[in-house]
Amino acid sequence: MEKEDIAVVQRLMERQEWIEEVLRRIPPDVFAEESKLLMSAIDEGHKIIKTRDILTKYSSGGLKRSEAMRRLGLDLVELDKFIELMERYEIPWPVLDRERAEKEADTVAATTKDARDEEEEKSE
Repeated sequence: MEKEDIAVVQRLMERQEWIEEVLRRIPPDVFAEESKLLMSAIDEGHKIIKTRDILTKYSSGGLKRSEAMRRLGLDLVELDKFIELMERYEIPWPVLDRERAEKEADTVAATTKDARDEEEEKSE
C-alpha cells in the first residue's frame, strides 16, 4: 500500500463507530451499490489528477510529448486524442508545439486514411 492508502485506512479506523452506525442504518445491498459508485468516482478522480499532472509536466517542458503520450496510454498515432486532452483540461502548450502537433495529427490522419483506402481496394 502507498502512504496515501495507509492514511485513508487510518482515518477510517478512527471513525469506526460512525462507520458501524452507518452500516446499521443502511441495508447491505444499498450500501454495496453506493460503495461501488463512490469507488468509481474516486477512480475517475485519480485518473483526472494523473492526466492533468502528466499534461502539466509536458506543458512546462518536464516531459517530451512522446513520453507524455506514453504515460497517458496513447500511441503516437493517437495525436488527435492528445490534442483533445490538452484542450479539455485547458493546459497551455509549450511554445510552437501545438502547431507542430496539429500538423503531425493531420499527417497521421491522412496516412491512416490512405492505408485504409488501400486495404479496402485490395479487399474488393
